[in-house]
Amino acid sequence: MTSVTIIFTCYNRKEKSAAFVKSVQDENLDIRFVVTDDGSTDGTDIDLQKLIDRGYHLDIVKGDGKLYWCGGMRKAVDYILNKNIKSDYYVFANDDVDVFDHALYEMVVQSKKHGGSVVVGVTCDHDGNMTYGGIRYRKNGIKYDHVDVTSEDLSCDSFNCNLVLIPSQVFHQLGNFDEHFTHSMGDFDYGLRVKKSGIPIESTRRYVGICERNPLKKTWSDRNLSRKERFELKRSPKGLPHKEWFYFLNKHFGLWTAITRSISPYFKILLGK
Repeated sequence: MTSVTIIFTCYNRKEKSAAFVKSVQDENLDIRFVVTDDGSTDGTDIDLQKLIDRGYHLDIVKGDGKLYWCGGMRKAVDYILNKNIKSDYYVFANDDVDVFDHALYEMVVQSKKHGGSVVVGVTCDHDGNMTYGGIRYRKNGIKYDHVDVTSEDLSCDSFNCNLVLIPSQVFHQLGNFDEHFTHSMGDFDYGLRVKKSGIPIESTRRYVGICERNPLKKTWSDRNLSRKERFELKRSPKGLPHKEWFYFLNKHFGLWTAITRSISPYFKILLGK
């Protein structure tokens, strides 16, 4: 039976974390979870422990409450590498995905059929509109388009890590998430590293689960907030910190792009866009 280790991180998501673990179960796969609980205070760790008591194969790694998404994922990956937890596939996931029946197994079948490709699960909202999945960059720029299930070409340049299947060889070849990133951009960076390594990335042909899109309200892109509030939110770990954004652009698109495009968000805020 094909073995799969699912990796995610959580913080005060009591209902979502346990529900995600339950939703992804599949009798066709040998599933194990490695989750970083980043100091939850709402009982998330208790609910996860109850799942272990009920027979779920789940390892809980403890965080200090300051890891954010990238830090939590790095800690979980480090745990897997240090413990030498072997699987045929590893899955990077967010616990806010309600996974459809057998979706993960279908992703495994797709990867095997296409020679060990990385497979990106496409999610939708409750109205059936795409929310997260693979992306393809436009020529000569950093703008990108989502690769939806209706796309003729399913090849991707990078992805959102809501549900991404990574073959074992690729997982060990690529190593951990880049330590320069705190919360955002870590998944896009990882995907671009996969692409540059010559490993094919492809999207699923059907939606793998429901995952509502994060609202723009009270983020740095919220036009209803004052400029000062938007600047503060942009600098926050969950925003678009300048040093991390510059590093990402320079790493993947070159110094000139990093210089010019790293300041464009500030103009966007100043112009009220």
